[in-house]
Amino acid sequence: MSDTSSLNSSSPASSISTLPSSVLSTPELSALNLEPVEVSEEDKAEALCLKASANKAFTSHDFPTAAKLYSEAITKNPNEPTLWCNRAYTRMKLEEYGYALSDAAQAIKLDPRYAKAYYRRATCYMQILKPASAVSDFKKVLALEPKNESVKAQLVSTQKLIRKIEFEKAIEMEGEKSPIERCYEIIAEGGCDVDSSYAGPKLDLENEKYTIKYDFIKSMIQWFKDGKSLPKRYVWEIVLGAHEHFSKEDSLINVNLEDGITCDVIGDVHGQYYDMLHLFSLTGEPNEKHYLLMNGDLVDRGSWSIEVILTAFAFKWLYPKYMFINRGNHETKDMNRAYGFEGEAKHKHGEQSYKLFAHVFTTLPLATLVSATKPPSAQGVPGAILSPEGLKRYFVVHGGLFSKDEVTLEDVRKIDRIGRQPGQEGLMCEVRLLWTDPQDAPGRGPSKRGVGIGFGPDVTKRWCTLNGVTGIIRSHEVRQEGYQIEHNGLCTTVFSAPNYVDQGGNKGAFIRIDSTGNQQYHQFEAQPHPNLKPMAYQKVVDDAKLSQYAAGTVRKSRREKEQEAAEAKKREEEASAARAYAEFIDAFEGQDAAKRKVGSGFVKAGAEFNASYAPGDHTSFERPSRSEPSIKRSPSPPLTGASKPKGKRAMDAFLEEIKKDQAEREAKYSRNAHGRSVTALAAYEGQSGSKDRGDPQTSNVFVANLPPHVTEQTLGNFFARAGPVGSVKVMWPRTDASVGPGADMTASRRTKSTGLSGFVSFMKRKDAERALREFDGFDWGGSVLRVGWSKAVPIAAKPLYAEVKGHGATYEKALREREENNSKYAFLLNRHHRRHAFYRGLIESEQPLEPEFDDEGYNSVYSTDSAEESERERVRKTQLGRLARRRFESMLRALSGKRGEVARCMAFSLEHAEAAHEVADIIVASLLVDGTAVPRKVARLHLICDILHNSAASVPSAWKFRLEFQSRLGIVFDHLANIYHSFPGRITAETFKKQITAIVDIWEDWIVFPPDFTSELRLRLDGVSKEIPITVVAAAETAPKTEAYASRFKASTFTLATPQDEASGSAEDGEPMDVGSDVDGELVDDVDGVPVEDVDGVPLDDDVDGEPVPVDLDGESINDVDGLPMEEDIDGEPLV
Repeated sequence: MSDTSSLNSSSPASSISTLPSSVLSTPELSALNLEPVEVSEEDKAEALCLKASANKAFTSHDFPTAAKLYSEAITKNPNEPTLWCNRAYTRMKLEEYGYALSDAAQAIKLDPRYAKAYYRRATCYMQILKPASAVSDFKKVLALEPKNESVKAQLVSTQKLIRKIEFEKAIEMEGEKSPIERCYEIIAEGGCDVDSSYAGPKLDLENEKYTIKYDFIKSMIQWFKDGKSLPKRYVWEIVLGAHEHFSKEDSLINVNLEDGITCDVIGDVHGQYYDMLHLFSLTGEPNEKHYLLMNGDLVDRGSWSIEVILTAFAFKWLYPKYMFINRGNHETKDMNRAYGFEGEAKHKHGEQSYKLFAHVFTTLPLATLVSATKPPSAQGVPGAILSPEGLKRYFVVHGGLFSKDEVTLEDVRKIDRIGRQPGQEGLMCEVRLLWTDPQDAPGRGPSKRGVGIGFGPDVTKRWCTLNGVTGIIRSHEVRQEGYQIEHNGLCTTVFSAPNYVDQGGNKGAFIRIDSTGNQQYHQFEAQPHPNLKPMAYQKVVDDAKLSQYAAGTVRKSRREKEQEAAEAKKREEEASAARAYAEFIDAFEGQDAAKRKVGSGFVKAGAEFNASYAPGDHTSFERPSRSEPSIKRSPSPPLTGASKPKGKRAMDAFLEEIKKDQAEREAKYSRNAHGRSVTALAAYEGQSGSKDRGDPQTSNVFVANLPPHVTEQTLGNFFARAGPVGSVKVMWPRTDASVGPGADMTASRRTKSTGLSGFVSFMKRKDAERALREFDGFDWGGSVLRVGWSKAVPIAAKPLYAEVKGHGATYEKALREREENNSKYAFLLNRHHRRHAFYRGLIESEQPLEPEFDDEGYNSVYSTDSAEESERERVRKTQLGRLARRRFESMLRALSGKRGEVARCMAFSLEHAEAAHEVADIIVASLLVDGTAVPRKVARLHLICDILHNSAASVPSAWKFRLEFQSRLGIVFDHLANIYHSFPGRITAETFKKQITAIVDIWEDWIVFPPDFTSELRLRLDGVSKEIPITVVAAAETAPKTEAYASRFKASTFTLATPQDEASGSAEDGEPMDVGSDVDGELVDDVDGVPVEDVDGVPLDDDVDGEPVPVDLDGESINDVDGLPMEEDIDGEPLV
């Protein structure tokens, strides 16, 4: 529907159900705590099919349909905890936190060890501002998954939030002046004057008092659109000017529509300034013939809340009789702290300005009664409830009705609101915080939000009849069409923030009421705005301040006390062992007995037995390790009555022992001397390398002190510089703890710089001699190689590693002759082969070959370049500029797996989605660098995971990433398979494989790729290559045509995208998960499907637009309490 279209009260929207999801009726709510029942295999299978369909709806952001399908699946199989947990997550997306709490509790009842269910419940508590309850569930998650770093971070953030709240309460001063008085004092003292350099719109000064005119408001709106701010003095004057009128109004105000006057009711705006300006262009500005009524929630969420509230207050100051503003649940301190307005106000205009806003919010009226002055038309709804005068009138309030029927309009009018912050219970909560919502079921029930109550159509009818009200107009909830008529036309919800927080995809709407009480509904779409993420100014209390404040004594659990006692005992034992060891060393230092420490349990040699040391053991003393046998020393013979032979010294015995050892070595090597010096052969024993010197024609060399992260492939390619290599072997340590290839050396080996060792067998002796000359003493990655001869091994039939370039035409000719029947080398012989030209270009090039990705350059995730923006204007969108490529490569080099780093790289990728082919090539090239550490490769794979998850976002060309990565992941998984099979230890290898397969599991759950493709990736990881048949897709079904691009990777390793196999989804878990978390509860991670970084469902440190977000309150990220996730993953990092 266009922006200017209208509907009468019989709009089709009136047939839509009240709640956007599958909401249980009262009998169903009472049946939440179901006992396990018998479920047939047929019902289980049907439940799985429904679950798969629900998962697809969830990934498409069709949350109402997903909730309905999960409910149907639960009906079929109520014993499956993942169904309850999935529905809880879906209801969180719909802001139905009360229902989500019940679902999570039922999942826990079915499986008390279901960590994800505890996590879901904790995030629900965060969303309804109950962080203390969330802490308990976060601790239960950690008890089940002690190594879950993401949940640990969220627990710490939640505890900081609690300390922050207590801290702010503690520093509040009783009897402090109101912000209104304080601002007037500062103005009088001259502490808030306008800077003389200010060149923006200016208020008129009359009789030393500022006044406002319409021209100022128009200039101010344009000033805001240009991204500029008003001086603090003007901000205060606007707020104080509006306050003068708000403070004189009752909690319920009357608005009478005389003949020819209309009133537009506007729902939530939530800081979406550019959408509000478009809305004003549709409604018209307030005047004597046209009133505006903004029904609360003007601030929070959006990052232009200051501009929104100042524009509204300016109109209130100028037109107090034509502009009306109700209070919403976001015009409160708790919500402002959680959703960004506090941080924005302090950032733009200082702390005193925020205090002024917070106080004026308490003066806003709670409700408005809009009354017609002309009798209803004959075409009106028959049986409509009218006022005692026989006229229509509407009760406009942000939330809804009350927990009892007897509340009258006069009761609302008398509420004492000014200067008071509402709690979460009582009439103040029901009207002011507006947590109440309509429900389909009759009567009253628990709120789907977890705070307040839900009221049914019978409650609405009774209250309207009691007070002579034609209907209720409320806001407070997102509606996909912008408005919704419910309760048989007695209750209408209007929401005026289109594409809510840049993710909702909903329309906005407003309601126009004329002097006869007729209503018209107008819808409008979202408008473009500057690139600034929602809640960009959200702040938290400085850690240094929080560390100085303790919120009382924290009670420790029995388990924590036992752990502390065990740690104290361990420390005491270690201290005792250290003292004993010091005494033991002191006993062997040859000091006088008088200098011994008091209480020493060791006796020095010769102190009591008068014994002397005999050189039977020539090794220096070292403390024996547990894994080594203790050194046996021959006891010193007592010298009592026995004299030492004359002329015989201790050194003589030592020299005789050395001569004896030398004679044994010479006898050993004399049998295989073959005319060479026996002494020289014996001298080799003290060197590194093999001791075998028996074959003078061996082409096998021993290599010592290899780099820690070497693989057999990199070793072979490195030594192939000297000539063709037939075989390679790395001697992996067997007894060391496995962390990665070569990284598992013991501390002693690392201290001695011994590193890893291995063997390289060349095809020819002369190549081995060349390697010995060139590589002995060569510094390779910080490790100085030591190369020597080793025993001969059988020469391979053909080289395993060979370097073509640099060997000339003779070598190329020999290679052609030897491989003429090998199809892999067809490009050497066939000039028409598609790779022949590329091969000749490499051979004949005078420039040295450079790797496609250099992992040794400058690295910084926060790298920026001011010239990059101007470069983007010159370079085509389908290409990465030189500066952009350089910045992205530096970000990849610094990527270590932290959520914020992954989020920034993911944001860069989406910003350059038009060049998805180049972005994908750079990421894949970085994954194929042999020398890169394994953890860094896994981090880059997580980056791909995040990009794929957000490829469905409403970002131009983001969809391309699925196709680009699908055509490249084959070679990546072949490379990962080489790493997997190169690990020396099975446990290490399986740990690495589990990390990779967990990512593939997530892709299957998200339905990123067809099942056949993900199955082939698993086979490739195991080293089994399986070709997937190429499916030809009709032109009408293909994605938009893009510019052709020649990839740098071999096409033989790629497979084309195949269409999704719909039937396969029924066998999978299909649980919609946050970034990085598993679908079936084995892993618990991010709440909102993207990479988590926040307790609010949206990532803990990241945002969809790539900027790190501070820890916030929402439970889906700690930034969001109100339901809609601020970010879809970024993070990709799973709750693992």
